[in-house]
Amino acid sequence: MRERRILFTLVGLAGLYAFFLVVGSLSQTVRSGEDDCARSSASANQNQNSRAVEEFDKTVNANLNSPRCYTVRAARRISEPFITDPGQTAEETYASIVNEVIDGDLAAAIKADPNYAPAYFERAKAKQILVAYKMADPASVLDDLDRALELEPHNVDFLAERASLLLLTMHDEKRGLEDAALLIKLDPKNSQHFFSRGQFFHFAQRFPEAIRDYSAALELKPDNFMIRQFRAQAYFASKKYRAALSDVNYSLADKTVKSSSLHSLRAKIYRKMGKKTLAAADEREAKRLSREFDREFEKAQDRLKKLQQKSPQR
Repeated sequence: MRERRILFTLVGLAGLYAFFLVVGSLSQTVRSGEDDCARSSASANQNQNSRAVEEFDKTVNANLNSPRCYTVRAARRISEPFITDPGQTAEETYASIVNEVIDGDLAAAIKADPNYAPAYFERAKAKQILVAYKMADPASVLDDLDRALELEPHNVDFLAERASLLLLTMHDEKRGLEDAALLIKLDPKNSQHFFSRGQFFHFAQRFPEAIRDYSAALELKPDNFMIRQFRAQAYFASKKYRAALSDVNYSLADKTVKSSSLHSLRAKIYRKMGKKTLAAADEREAKRLSREFDREFEKAQDRLKKLQQKSPQR
């Protein structure tokens, strides 16, 4: 039950964040008559939700042949906070919203301009939500990403999404690693590309290759907490306990970091190294932080519910 509640809360939080990114990743060229669409995006980025909804609807009605406006509104509808009691009804409700967006705004965007790549990209991401609920086929997602990349072959956002789908969902190692290599070639200073490929190797239990990619990512972003934690786990799985301990200690040296998972990992490392007293201390701290997380999670869930109640109903 706790995991399901966390899932739904993260959908709400991640959805808002994803929307703020997506309005900037759509085509930067504003066509004639789309100034209002750009202002709607700005309102949403400023979290002026009520005004954004009104402007999106007004703009789409005034620009019925604008694929960009349809696509931006689709992204916003999918990213609206969605918090309710966890359960099958909640999944079905959210899936219904996603399906409406796919058959509505995104279909209209593609009809208005069959060569508008961001519409295919946004539809692929919408379908991936349905794939997570086992309500869609990953092959359909791939079709849309293939089409988007056919139209914009060097778009790194499109390529990153397809590489992730191929490697982590469809387990097509050959095509996925080809995409990942091209992505790194096109955008070599982006640590996320190395991290994503490292995760594929990690989940495949190919730890030396995972450590190589995590290390490359950390050279670009040495203070990235998540990448360092994954490398520590890969070191631990490789029985390189001193290297794992070094990564954990590096992160925990930052006193603002409060992570039950890091303390749990360090406890396991200490036990492997025969340091039982230190291990027991970390185990106690991990339990304390886990309880603290539960309290903060409840507060975050309440805040999102209040935000949803304030949002205009569609």
